[in-house]
Amino acid sequence: MGFNKRIVHKENVIKTPEEQLERLFTADALIMDEWTGKFLELYTKGHKKEDIIEILNNGSDKFLG
Repeated sequence: MGFNKRIVHKENVIKTPEEQLERLFTADALIMDEWTGKFLELYTKGHKKEDIIEILNNGSDKFLG
């Protein structure tokens, strides 16, 4: 069985429908930009895609950490 790595950028996340996001982030290793790393952190905490995009685009870090 091979090693599965995936490069994910902000553009990939925005283009992916919410119901497919889990599949996008399923890999043995993820290589992400900073925005996508923050997105994934909020997504795994249960926030919705559109809410996360709004939070990150407004520069709010109140939900991180």
